Amino acid sequence: CTQKINGFLYQVIAGSYPSVDTFFLVGGLLLSYTVFKQLNNAVKFNIILFYLHRLIRLIPSIGMVAGMYATVAHFFVAGPSAENWHYWQKGCQKIWWRDVFFLDNFLPDPISPDAAGNCMDQCWYLAVDSQLYLVSPLILLPLYYYSTVEKVMSTSTLYI
Repeated sequence: CTQKINGFLYQVIAGSYPSVDTFFLVGGLLLSYTVFKQLNNAVKFNIILFYLHRLIRLIPSIGMVAGMYATVAHFFVAGPSAENWHYWQKGCQKIWWRDVFFLDNFLPDPISPDAAGNCMDQCWYLAVDSQLYLVSPLILLPLYYYSTVEKVMSTSTLYI
């Protein structure tokens, strides 16, 4: 068993932080592209729709998966990890809201010794991505409008 864990391929999978960094980079580039494209098309930026679109797109699917983990998923678990499933299921039953409301990276601690500290381990990067999405207008809008003002100032000629 330790031979497999110490092997190169296992370490590539276990230390997959570059893939998470790539996910954040691609997500940030895509978000910047769509916001700047929308602003260039003279469409008024609606901050409420900006956030509402994200919430409508993510919360129902994460809520359904967390609900399935907390209720019926134990009927489908078999094999060597089936014994551990109750530990994770108790975590989902008690703290499902951490994943649904993107707070699981701030509150990772278990609420009791017999339950997991989060419902779905894989949702921490969605929480971080959503928090970056929340502050992105504070960066993108000034960047766009400053560059627009700079373009106007540089293209206009000033006669003294």
